[in-house]
Amino acid sequence: MTLTDCTCSLPPVDESRRVRTAQAAGEFYPQSPEEIAAEAKSLIEAAPRQSSLRAPIVLAPHAAWFYSGKIAAASIRELPADFDRLFVLAANHNPKADFQGISVERAHEFRMPGFSLPVNQDAVNRLLRRPGFVDVPEAHDAYVIEVELPLVRAVRQGDFSVVPLIVGRTGRQDAARLARELNEAAGERSAFLFSLDMSHFYPDAKARELDAFCLNALSAMDADAIARCVTDGTGMLLVMNELAALRDLTPRVLAYANSSEAPEGDTESVVGYGSVIYEDRFVLSEPEGDALTALARKTLETRLRDGGRPSVPEALLARFPRLKSRKSAFVTLTKEGNLRGCIGSLEPSQSLAEEVVDNAVSAALHDSRFQPVTAEELPSIELSVSVLDAPRPTDLWHPSNEDIGEAGGAPADGKTAEAGGVDPKFSRGLAVLAHRRPGVTLTFRGKTSTFLPVVWEQLPDPTEFLRQLCLKQGAPEDCWQSPEASFATYTAQGIHEKSDKTR
Repeated sequence: MTLTDCTCSLPPVDESRRVRTAQAAGEFYPQSPEEIAAEAKSLIEAAPRQSSLRAPIVLAPHAAWFYSGKIAAASIRELPADFDRLFVLAANHNPKADFQGISVERAHEFRMPGFSLPVNQDAVNRLLRRPGFVDVPEAHDAYVIEVELPLVRAVRQGDFSVVPLIVGRTGRQDAARLARELNEAAGERSAFLFSLDMSHFYPDAKARELDAFCLNALSAMDADAIARCVTDGTGMLLVMNELAALRDLTPRVLAYANSSEAPEGDTESVVGYGSVIYEDRFVLSEPEGDALTALARKTLETRLRDGGRPSVPEALLARFPRLKSRKSAFVTLTKEGNLRGCIGSLEPSQSLAEEVVDNAVSAALHDSRFQPVTAEELPSIELSVSVLDAPRPTDLWHPSNEDIGEAGGAPADGKTAEAGGVDPKFSRGLAVLAHRRPGVTLTFRGKTSTFLPVVWEQLPDPTEFLRQLCLKQGAPEDCWQSPEASFATYTAQGIHEKSDKTR
């Protein structure tokens, strides 16, 4: 598909299409406004919130509520409470509307029994001027968006607008571009609802197998696997995956069912329904982590054995788009349980994948504490990657009650700070450190040193932890007690290369 910008003015909306009316009331959901509101409320209230994090992207099924209402409610229940613009995307269900890209609903109002929602004209006009977005009115005649709206209304009582979108033929090469356009069209308080049913008309056992594969692919954020999902909108899933990667979100599967579970359901020909949300946190999946450690291993082999210039394969980024996120990372090398090199950055300056490539080479060749690693050592080298959150400045000696949590006012081992000859004013901060075990950066007289969270395994005593942090930068061992010392803390996801990995 060739994508081109449109700078032309948009034609006026046909008067007959200024209002998009409901098509499926009485069939996919109740008929009367009162019944719709009551059943939507009942479905939402029966779906307890499962996440404490913000989830600006959710995936919900769009079958009749009789079949999939509970699964849809599980996702929609997790939408942010304060969104003001909801992008609703569903795959094209009209065979007469054959098109590439994403069709944008140009109606001004989406009218449902008992309520109406304005269509956000700013987003509509912006998208229709961007490559890959088209105006195909007949694509919007199906029920696949409207069936979600009463459930959304039961969650979000305040004012909000919608951006209804129907996804046509969409290939792997288009998904990233379309996701970027959607992301740029979204405001700060926007949310995304992707509407999709999973496998169609297989026997129950086969349907569950296909659907489990797809849910696992979504959980892994593995685009190669997602492309093999059997659904009514797999191209749309690729766009969703890219959008979640752009926003550094992490997927979580909440629920699954299929039509055989409904009363009098047919087990020989079923449709699958999945509930997935994307939470506001960045935690790599096991396949993504394995890809990073494999990249670090390949980098070392390329540089040390072949003398080549390591690079990040484009196919790797296409498969795992979150590896393009700007994140800081450390690469740690050990040999026979002893540190052999560790280099990283605290502030991101490039993609996570590029960070791992550069820091793998630096850990092997440029850690001044060690002789360079040789090619002959590679079989005995074990490696790990630590992906860091951004460090946050911390007033370590005046921790908040939230920071203290279960730590109380004493160090985790039960000893008082005074017993080690340390001023008691530091005891609460030391207790927090011992309890939380974060990564710590220490800045003193223009020099900065850091220990990753994993270092707590070797230095569990907080006083010794900070003493060694001072010595690491060549400062006096008690520099951490000085008014000139400042601290920042961070968390890190540690990813260890699998021991049975072929090298």
